[in-house]
Amino acid sequence: MARRMITLSLLGMAAFGYFIFFKDRDDLVLWFAICLVVAVISYTFQFQIDQMMIRGVPQTLPPSMRELLLRTSPWFANLRPDQQLMMEDRMARWILKKDFIDKNEQKAPEDVRYMLAFYAILLTIHQESFLYEGLDRIVFYHHPFLTPSHIDDAHIAEIEVEDGTMIISVPHVIKGHLEKGYYNIALHMMA
Repeated sequence: MARRMITLSLLGMAAFGYFIFFKDRDDLVLWFAICLVVAVISYTFQFQIDQMMIRGVPQTLPPSMRELLLRTSPWFANLRPDQQLMMEDRMARWILKKDFIDKNEQKAPEDVRYMLAFYAILLTIHQESFLYEGLDRIVFYHHPFLTPSHIDDAHIAEIEVEDGTMIISVPHVIKGHLEKGYYNIALHMMA
Protein backbone atom coordinates (compact mmCIF):
# COMPACT_ATOMS: atom_id res chain seq x y z
CA MET A 1 0.00 0.00 0.00
CA ALA A 2 2.81 2.42 0.86
CA ARG A 3 4.49 1.77 -2.49
CA ARG A 4 1.27 2.61 -4.28
CA MET A 5 0.98 5.84 -2.32
CA ILE A 6 4.58 6.74 -3.14
CA THR A 7 4.10 5.94 -6.83
CA LEU A 8 0.87 7.92 -7.12
CA SER A 9 2.31 10.93 -5.29
CA LEU A 10 5.43 10.89 -7.50
CA LEU A 11 3.24 10.74 -10.60
CA GLY A 12 1.22 13.66 -9.23
CA MET A 13 4.41 15.60 -8.58
CA ALA A 14 5.60 14.95 -12.14
CA ALA A 15 2.29 16.04 -13.64
CA PHE A 16 1.91 19.14 -11.48
CA GLY A 17 5.60 19.95 -11.94
CA TYR A 18 5.18 19.84 -15.70
CA PHE A 19 2.29 22.31 -15.59
CA ILE A 20 4.02 24.57 -13.06
CA PHE A 21 7.41 24.77 -14.76
CA PHE A 22 6.51 24.47 -18.45
CA LYS A 23 2.99 25.89 -18.65
CA ASP A 24 3.35 28.59 -15.95
CA ARG A 25 0.41 27.35 -13.90
CA ASP A 26 1.31 28.76 -10.48
CA ASP A 27 -2.11 27.85 -9.11
CA LEU A 28 -0.98 24.18 -8.97
CA VAL A 29 1.90 24.77 -6.53
CA LEU A 30 -0.30 23.78 -3.58
CA TRP A 31 -1.14 20.43 -5.23
CA PHE A 32 2.54 19.86 -6.01
CA ALA A 33 3.40 20.54 -2.35
CA ILE A 34 0.66 18.15 -1.15
CA CYS A 35 2.01 15.38 -3.41
CA LEU A 36 5.53 16.06 -2.13
CA VAL A 37 4.43 15.81 1.51
CA VAL A 38 2.50 12.60 0.84
CA ALA A 39 5.51 11.07 -0.94
CA VAL A 40 7.88 11.95 1.91
CA ILE A 41 5.51 10.70 4.61
CA SER A 42 4.74 7.50 2.68
CA TYR A 43 8.41 6.79 2.12
CA THR A 44 9.39 7.53 5.71
CA PHE A 45 6.58 5.50 7.29
CA GLN A 46 6.15 2.80 4.64
CA PHE A 47 6.62 -0.08 7.08
CA GLN A 48 4.09 1.33 9.55
CA ILE A 49 1.58 2.02 6.75
CA ASP A 50 1.90 -1.54 5.48
CA GLN A 51 1.45 -2.90 9.00
CA MET A 52 -1.71 -0.83 9.52
CA MET A 53 -3.15 -1.96 6.20
CA ILE A 54 -2.77 -5.68 6.96
CA ARG A 55 -4.00 -5.46 10.55
CA GLY A 56 -6.92 -7.84 10.92
CA VAL A 57 -6.57 -9.19 7.38
CA PRO A 58 -5.30 -12.79 7.20
CA GLN A 59 -2.26 -13.10 4.95
CA THR A 60 -1.63 -16.05 2.65
CA LEU A 61 1.44 -17.46 0.99
CA PRO A 62 2.05 -17.35 -2.73
CA PRO A 63 0.57 -20.51 -4.32
CA SER A 64 3.99 -21.79 -5.41
CA MET A 65 5.35 -21.54 -1.86
CA ARG A 66 2.27 -23.19 -0.40
CA GLU A 67 2.70 -26.10 -2.84
CA LEU A 68 6.37 -26.40 -1.92
CA LEU A 69 5.53 -26.63 1.79
CA LEU A 70 2.75 -29.14 1.17
CA ARG A 71 5.16 -31.28 -0.87
CA THR A 72 8.27 -31.03 1.34
CA SER A 73 6.82 -30.79 4.86
CA PRO A 74 4.59 -33.65 5.97
CA TRP A 75 3.97 -31.76 9.21
CA PHE A 76 2.50 -28.77 7.34
CA ALA A 77 0.50 -31.02 5.02
CA ASN A 78 -1.10 -32.80 7.99
CA LEU A 79 -2.30 -29.60 9.68
CA ARG A 80 -5.99 -28.75 9.65
CA PRO A 81 -6.91 -26.04 7.10
CA ASP A 82 -7.41 -23.43 9.82
CA GLN A 83 -3.98 -24.23 11.29
CA GLN A 84 -2.41 -24.00 7.83
CA LEU A 85 -3.99 -20.56 7.39
CA MET A 86 -2.63 -19.48 10.78
CA MET A 87 0.86 -20.68 9.77
CA GLU A 88 0.63 -18.83 6.46
CA ASP A 89 -0.53 -15.64 8.16
CA ARG A 90 2.29 -15.76 10.71
CA MET A 91 4.88 -16.53 8.05
CA ALA A 92 3.80 -13.56 5.93
CA ARG A 93 3.87 -11.25 8.95
CA TRP A 94 7.29 -12.59 10.00
CA ILE A 95 8.73 -11.88 6.55
CA LEU A 96 7.22 -8.40 6.48
CA LYS A 97 8.97 -7.49 9.75
CA LYS A 98 12.45 -8.57 8.62
CA ASP A 99 15.03 -6.73 6.55
CA PHE A 100 16.66 -9.12 4.07
CA ILE A 101 20.13 -8.23 2.80
CA ASP A 102 21.64 -10.13 -0.12
CA LYS A 103 25.43 -10.25 -0.50
CA ASN A 104 27.64 -10.90 -3.51
CA GLU A 105 25.42 -9.07 -6.01
CA GLN A 106 23.01 -12.02 -6.03
CA LYS A 107 19.43 -11.99 -4.86
CA ALA A 108 18.32 -14.80 -2.59
CA PRO A 109 15.33 -16.72 -3.92
CA GLU A 110 12.08 -15.71 -2.29
CA ASP A 111 11.41 -19.29 -1.22
CA VAL A 112 14.47 -19.16 1.08
CA ARG A 113 12.79 -16.34 3.00
CA TYR A 114 9.68 -18.46 3.37
CA MET A 115 11.73 -21.49 4.46
CA LEU A 116 13.28 -19.45 7.28
CA ALA A 117 9.86 -18.09 8.21
CA PHE A 118 8.42 -21.61 8.19
CA TYR A 119 10.94 -22.86 10.76
CA ALA A 120 10.58 -19.72 12.88
CA ILE A 121 6.81 -20.21 13.04
CA LEU A 122 7.12 -23.97 13.46
CA LEU A 123 9.09 -23.42 16.66
CA THR A 124 6.75 -20.73 17.99
CA ILE A 125 3.41 -22.15 16.84
CA HIS A 126 2.04 -22.39 20.39
CA GLN A 127 3.27 -18.96 21.48
CA GLU A 128 1.79 -15.50 21.10
CA SER A 129 5.19 -13.97 20.29
CA PHE A 130 6.51 -15.33 17.00
CA LEU A 131 8.35 -12.40 15.39
CA TYR A 132 11.81 -12.95 16.97
CA GLU A 133 11.98 -9.37 18.19
CA GLY A 134 15.53 -8.04 18.25
CA LEU A 135 16.67 -10.13 15.29
CA ASP A 136 15.46 -7.91 12.48
CA ARG A 137 18.09 -8.31 9.76
CA ILE A 138 18.88 -11.45 7.81
CA VAL A 139 21.96 -11.48 5.61
CA PHE A 140 22.14 -14.05 2.81
CA TYR A 141 25.44 -15.32 1.45
CA HIS A 142 25.64 -17.78 -1.42
CA HIS A 143 28.63 -19.62 0.01
CA PRO A 144 30.23 -20.23 3.43
CA PHE A 145 31.50 -16.97 4.89
CA LEU A 146 34.02 -15.57 7.37
CA THR A 147 32.99 -13.33 10.24
CA PRO A 148 35.06 -10.85 12.26
CA SER A 149 34.51 -12.76 15.49
CA HIS A 150 35.71 -16.10 14.00
CA ILE A 151 38.17 -15.31 11.23
CA ASP A 152 39.77 -18.75 11.15
CA ASP A 153 36.76 -20.79 10.05
CA ALA A 154 34.14 -20.39 7.36
CA HIS A 155 30.55 -20.59 8.60
CA ILE A 156 27.19 -21.38 7.03
CA ALA A 157 25.15 -19.70 9.78
CA GLU A 158 25.74 -17.22 12.55
CA ILE A 159 23.69 -15.00 14.83
CA GLU A 160 24.99 -11.58 15.86
CA VAL A 161 22.75 -10.76 18.83
CA GLU A 162 24.37 -7.36 19.43
CA ASP A 163 23.51 -6.23 15.89
CA GLY A 164 20.22 -8.11 15.69
CA THR A 165 21.47 -9.94 12.60
CA MET A 166 21.23 -13.51 11.37
CA ILE A 167 23.77 -14.48 8.68
CA ILE A 168 23.09 -17.60 6.65
CA SER A 169 24.24 -19.43 3.52
CA VAL A 170 21.43 -19.83 0.96
CA PRO A 171 22.51 -23.16 -0.64
CA HIS A 172 22.68 -24.78 2.78
CA VAL A 173 19.17 -23.58 3.68
CA ILE A 174 17.78 -25.03 0.45
CA LYS A 175 19.59 -28.36 0.82
CA GLY A 176 18.58 -28.65 4.48
CA HIS A 177 14.92 -28.16 3.62
CA LEU A 178 14.72 -30.21 0.43
CA GLU A 179 17.19 -33.10 0.88
CA LYS A 180 16.63 -35.83 3.42
CA GLY A 181 19.67 -36.52 5.58
CA TYR A 182 21.17 -33.06 5.03
CA TYR A 183 21.54 -30.96 8.18
CA ASN A 184 18.69 -28.43 8.40
CA ILE A 185 20.56 -25.20 9.11
CA ALA A 186 17.38 -23.08 8.93
CA LEU A 187 15.79 -25.04 11.78
CA HIS A 188 19.06 -24.81 13.71
CA MET A 189 19.20 -21.01 13.24
CA MET A 190 15.62 -20.46 14.35
CA ALA A 191 16.06 -22.67 17.42
